[in-house]
Amino acid sequence: MRSKFDHNRGVKPQRRVIQKVRKQMLDQRRVASQPDEKREQLFTERYESLLAWALRLTNRQQDAAEDLVQDAFVQFVLGTTPLEQIENIEGYLRRMLRNMHVSRMSRSAQHLYESALSVADYDSFRPGWTAIEPSRRMQAAEELHQICTYACLRKQSSRAGSVLILRFFHDYLPTEIARVLNSSRHCVDEWQRLARREAKLYMGQGRLRFVNGKSPRAQRQSVAYLRSDCDLTLDLRRLIFNSCEGDCLSPRELKTVYSEADALTTPRLAHIVSCASCLDAVNSLLGLPLLAQRYQAEFFESKESTHDEAGDGASGDGSEDLTTKFAHKLRETLEHKPHELHIAVNGVPVSSFKVSSDSSELNLNLTPNEPVEFVEVCSEQGVLLLLLNIDPTEARGEQWAWIELSEGRSLEACFRDDNGPILHVIYKDPEPRPSRSHVLR
Repeated sequence: MRSKFDHNRGVKPQRRVIQKVRKQMLDQRRVASQPDEKREQLFTERYESLLAWALRLTNRQQDAAEDLVQDAFVQFVLGTTPLEQIENIEGYLRRMLRNMHVSRMSRSAQHLYESALSVADYDSFRPGWTAIEPSRRMQAAEELHQICTYACLRKQSSRAGSVLILRFFHDYLPTEIARVLNSSRHCVDEWQRLARREAKLYMGQGRLRFVNGKSPRAQRQSVAYLRSDCDLTLDLRRLIFNSCEGDCLSPRELKTVYSEADALTTPRLAHIVSCASCLDAVNSLLGLPLLAQRYQAEFFESKESTHDEAGDGASGDGSEDLTTKFAHKLRETLEHKPHELHIAVNGVPVSSFKVSSDSSELNLNLTPNEPVEFVEVCSEQGVLLLLLNIDPTEARGEQWAWIELSEGRSLEACFRDDNGPILHVIYKDPEPRPSRSHVLR
């Protein structure tokens, strides 16, 4: 599908179209005042049938089907289509699953996002490992061990190492890390950016030197014993916990740390992120999920122990676990900050643009002879941020979708087909783009 990108934003910005979109958005927000709980309930009530449909679409691939249903949950809960306008909820959700499956098959066939990104470019270990092709898994495992080794070394002299451990290996969300650090989300983004840059240098030729004087090469050799057939995630986290230094903090000390602005020093933070008991104590103090609730890889361990001890395979996958899993996926999408946005129509990539200002826009003139069924907006990491299903009965009208993200960010897509199909995408981020900050040390 061909497309045209209006690189000159000052020429014909289609102000009337944008004004109509704004007005419709305000009207729709008043109409679509359904609480999220209502949408969540409607979806979870149909979970079994939707999962069965997803299994048919994915040729009985359980993991792929579950991921598909989770993405559908996020888009439905965050959707802007008023529930009263959806005549058949089941049919609407099945169509959403089919469209997303078509897109995934297209992206997989074209190997999108995989060749341009290394495992270090992803927000956390799990999506990065999933995106790696099986033929590259051995190299990726080596890179992950190097990243983990870097983080364990760096955490003693810089918060960048601790942030990388929390986000990449412990799967904490950015806002959760901000609470653990007694800091802001913007500072967390800065720390993560610094950690990624340093980790890549460390993974290269070992050119990165640490101010604490430790030898990276000696530390690399010390983790050779981790080469095993055990679960990679457990190995990496074991490496983190084995790197813990210093004494544990008492409950009174932890309360002092989180009540005084300067009490959380870099060495203390380094100990907390690499000590399971202290980290869980902080989680309890701040009201954050415990480690056992975060580690998806531990489900394998719990199932094995259940088999060994009880003789059955009960995994406790009840409605509460389902809601928790969906809620985490929802928050991951809301807090994800893209550096690039990729637009696909009917699963076929048509354009992309970098996020470089507080308002980034894209105008696309689509091929008129090809009917548009759905539009997707994804990040450079392949995270689906917005799905716009086109209703063929309103082919001559204006259709749109929007999503409100964290930190006041928003993403909008508007499709018109008056004098040929036109797609307008707007991403707004009131926070300035991260840059090198003097607060990093």
